[in-house]
Amino acid sequence: EKRPNPRELNPYLKDNGSGYPEEASVEPDQNQFSSVPVVGDGGASWRLKALKRAQEQAAREGRKLDE
Repeated sequence: EKRPNPRELNPYLKDNGSGYPEEASVEPDQNQFSSVPVVGDGGASWRLKALKRAQEQAAREGRKLDE
């Protein structure tokens, strides 16, 4: 029998666990996802921020965004 280290921090290894959380069959809904940009969004947050800055600058200068 394998004895866990008394200083083990992983709670999933307690009581002879596998070390991984059990899979929960929770259906993801739209409310679980935040609007905060995350790493790996493919640069979408950067492009959106650049577009907003360009729109603000065009509005300040009285020009169209196309110019």
